[in-house]
Amino acid sequence: MKRKMAALMVGDIVGYSGMMERAEEQTAERLASRQALISEKVNLLDGRVFKTTGDGALAEFPSAVNAVRSAFEIRSALAGAQEPDTEPFRMRFGLHIADVVVQGDDLVGDGVNLAARIQAAAEPDSIYVSGALFDHVRRNSAFIFDDMGERAFKNITESVHLYRVRGEIGAHRLQSAPTQLVITTERWPASVAVLPFRVSGDDENQRYLAEGLTEELIVELGRFRRLAVSSRSASFAVADCHPDPVRGRRGSGRSICA
Repeated sequence: MKRKMAALMVGDIVGYSGMMERAEEQTAERLASRQALISEKVNLLDGRVFKTTGDGALAEFPSAVNAVRSAFEIRSALAGAQEPDTEPFRMRFGLHIADVVVQGDDLVGDGVNLAARIQAAAEPDSIYVSGALFDHVRRNSAFIFDDMGERAFKNITESVHLYRVRGEIGAHRLQSAPTQLVITTERWPASVAVLPFRVSGDDENQRYLAEGLTEELIVELGRFRRLAVSSRSASFAVADCHPDPVRGRRGSGRSICA
């Protein structure tokens, strides 16, 4: 029996049966285009859709990070592809990583079943991941997660710790890279920008290490929901213009870079 490790993504459309009842032909046509979009996004991240079930799709990825990225991009693409005057397609996703059984082009086993259970527990427009998958991505992914606690599932003997993808750090209350002198009236009571460490000399390895440490700090700080964190591009742009920290501390309300 052939087995392999895989990051699994299960997604379906919320309320699909009711939509088919109200507008069968239109819904079927829209579903076909959405399934094509899902396959395209999955393939771009080295994944494979190994099964479709009406409104659902099951995909595998060699990378847990890419599995989360794919679900996030599919959700974003669907939100931007809604037609006016039509009932929106709202998907929910469940992700898990497991050792699965390979049967031809199909994957089966307890891990696939658990991914489907997690998907069924998710709210509309949400992405839930298991604790096992979260452990693989928490330090290598630019996403922010909410801890949803333990959850018991039917026919699953052990409870499963779940996390919900809240957003991407690059899109989570981040300040834009400054391009001109601007006046701003909005102030964050708790905001931070991590400037890159300065390296003496021309040692490229030290420079890469410094940039990596800076990015790691940005990712980790971005996990605090009450903290606004400047994106990497914004922080590095500020560093490039050699800002005056005294002016920034006084809070003049102006960008310190032109």
